[in-house]
Amino acid sequence: MNIRRKKSTINLAPADLPKEGGRYDLPIAIALLAASEQLTANKLDEYELVGELALTGALRAVPGAISSATEAIKSGRKIIVAKDNEDEVGLINGEGCLIADHLQAVCAFLEGKHALERPKPTDAVSRRATT
Repeated sequence: MNIRRKKSTINLAPADLPKEGGRYDLPIAIALLAASEQLTANKLDEYELVGELALTGALRAVPGAISSATEAIKSGRKIIVAKDNEDEVGLINGEGCLIADHLQAVCAFLEGKHALERPKPTDAVSRRATT
């Protein structure tokens, strides 16, 4: 991935909605790669993306992934979240959800070069027992 030394503006409007944490890291990175034509993402309009990025490109969990997944599915879209959110999104049986552990895996998936896993279904009882 080539980062150009060029100014880019990322609009997180509307300003009155609070935004915190790294949940927008993944969608911003994918948008920049697509806008700079480094990513041919024909399937991009089908997916919501949620995840924090480490400096290495590894995806990290974000709080509230289950809410994001539920809303994405209600609106007829699919969602890609960090593998570390698997237990959380597995509570909705993973329908419409995919998990990834790295930015490169998401890029390869969106270009049709790699498959992403569905989260394993979990239930609240087994999740509570392991935490």
